[in-house]
Amino acid sequence: MYPVLFIVILAVGIVVVNVRRRSKERVVQSRQDARLDELAPVVAGTVSADRVLHGTYGGYAVEASLAETWVESVGSSSGHAEPIPVVRLHLLGVPGTHPWSCRARLRPLLGNEHEFGFSDGDRGLAAGVMRRLGQLPEPDPDLPDRLRDAGLIDAIRALDRPTNVGWVPHVQFRPDLAPVMVERMRQRGITIPDDARAEAEKMQSMLEVEVERHGDDDPSPDDFRALLDGAIHIAEINGRVNTRSA
Repeated sequence: MYPVLFIVILAVGIVVVNVRRRSKERVVQSRQDARLDELAPVVAGTVSADRVLHGTYGGYAVEASLAETWVESVGSSSGHAEPIPVVRLHLLGVPGTHPWSCRARLRPLLGNEHEFGFSDGDRGLAAGVMRRLGQLPEPDPDLPDRLRDAGLIDAIRALDRPTNVGWVPHVQFRPDLAPVMVERMRQRGITIPDDARAEAEKMQSMLEVEVERHGDDDPSPDDFRALLDGAIHIAEINGRVNTRSA
């Protein structure tokens, strides 16, 4: 009897835990939905069924969501990661040639100061194949220095203070490579299905910004507007120096 009773108690406990967890998730999601609704007028936008705010600001199409990003804990030797609540902002149609990524990194050995490190999204076998097929531009090793000289690091620092564990703010740029690939395939006589062409035409270059959320009421409409202005400033820097002829 006792084993059966133990199993019943265990099952009931699991059910209770799951119910409480789902209830908490619904409360969190409800608060996030309310926050997005409050931010919508800033971009004259609407919130989609997948809880993404779509609108326009400063001449750019905008997408914004409240999400989590998983980051590795500082000093962790086991690869332990923890979630950080973030505002994830996309500016679409940002001009530029080469992909890049820049994020905050915490340096415990340097008094817990932060530095911003660059990486590019242009590496690896897949990128090499795409470059050959699509005649994509070769990686630009001088781009990080040009971005720094143009004030990118200061612009990212102005977005928000880095988190205690580092890794955000995180800003990355992804150019629209679809037109080059489609044209190259056309020149080679490769037939492109209509649905694939239609999907390629929808693709746009994108600047993505992630900053930490500091509570349920963050960001306020004023903070969101400041984040948008900061992102546009970064887009302008990128447009000036991230070009084929730079």
